[in-house]
Amino acid sequence: APITVRDLWSAFKVSEFSPEDGEGLRRATQISYTQHFRRFELFVGKDRAAETIKVPELADMRQTERKAGRALNQIRQTLNVVRIVFRWGIEHELLTHSPLAVMRWKTRKDAPQPLAPDEYTTADFEAMLAALDKDDTRQWRAWVFLMLVGHYGQRANAVLHLRWRDIDLESGTITWPSRYQKQGKDLVRPLLFEAWSALLVARAQRERVADFRKLKHHTNANASADRLEQADWVLFAERDKAKPMSYQSMHYH
Repeated sequence: APITVRDLWSAFKVSEFSPEDGEGLRRATQISYTQHFRRFELFVGKDRAAETIKVPELADMRQTERKAGRALNQIRQTLNVVRIVFRWGIEHELLTHSPLAVMRWKTRKDAPQPLAPDEYTTADFEAMLAALDKDDTRQWRAWVFLMLVGHYGQRANAVLHLRWRDIDLESGTITWPSRYQKQGKDLVRPLLFEAWSALLVARAQRERVADFRKLKHHTNANASADRLEQADWVLFAERDKAKPMSYQSMHYH
């Protein structure tokens, strides 16, 4: 029987996804690919025979997405993921042929360009920091996050998963683990004074929370200080202190 779109995606995940560090695609890439392919699957149908899909249908999808207000660069990313998955299907002999694996998009010179904003200026960065109170229990995480991002240029996922074990005071270094680096290698950098000031704020908040004790009227057991002792995240989550702060929660803050 011809392989369906869902079967092709499931086979790709089994081969290329892995929960183990250093194996398969990076965790962030897995999430990104899943979200993009899901949009494609919803458009063409998960039970559709993969080899029956033609390039003009993706042109229709592109127009539909644009009319719905989706950003051009996001649409291009979705089409890139589709091409990667279908090319993989041919290489692994799950498909005999598909024009989606070799499709190329032509764009007019005057076509709208993908959003490419300029980087923040020093004045922008300082204004954002000034808008946050590092001593406020509801804002310190956002302040620490900005300090680390602004002085090391790390991606959000790397900063959110920073642990105290990654800080070496004797050597004066901070290690950004390979799991959250696109190069797949640990990145060791000097422990800057600005970073240390941010870490001191995080440590003070950790010590403050460590004194909390769960009372009878508290319904969320994971928010207790006991959970804090089970992990060493710099930016620990509010509701479950044994976990790092989530990407969505940081955006909210």
